[in-house]
Amino acid sequence: MLKRICAVVLAALLCVALGGCGCSNSGAITEEPAGFAGYWRLTSAVTDGEELTADDLAEMGEYGSYVLLALNEDGTATMSVLGEEVEGTWTTEDDVEGTLSFDEDVALSVDDNTLTLTDGDDTMTFARIDEASYLAALGGGDEAAS
Repeated sequence: MLKRICAVVLAALLCVALGGCGCSNSGAITEEPAGFAGYWRLTSAVTDGEELTADDLAEMGEYGSYVLLALNEDGTATMSVLGEEVEGTWTTEDDVEGTLSFDEDVALSVDDNTLTLTDGDDTMTFARIDEASYLAALGGGDEAAS
């Protein structure tokens, strides 16, 4: 699952790279309580040795293309990959580790406002964002980058 998501994001990045420039991409929360539940925006990824950087993702954001993750209090999860949604579930083993399940299980870890998905050598790193930024990014609106 992680490889497929990263492959889609990398393919979209190649399309975006043909035009446009980087931008700043905020909406990050700096003082949110620790924990898994909440809204998250992809900030970097590594799959099969290929890195997707924050600058790459900011450039995609200029075109309203985001990878978002909502971890709901009830244990359900929604990942939005460039507008396509995938439903899943998540559980925790303790305050810092857990499992996210879509087609397959991937390890979750949280450290303050950073969430990391790990599957072997592949990783996706997310920053916590507020609900307004999440909803704006889902709609592809300009508020998503604020």
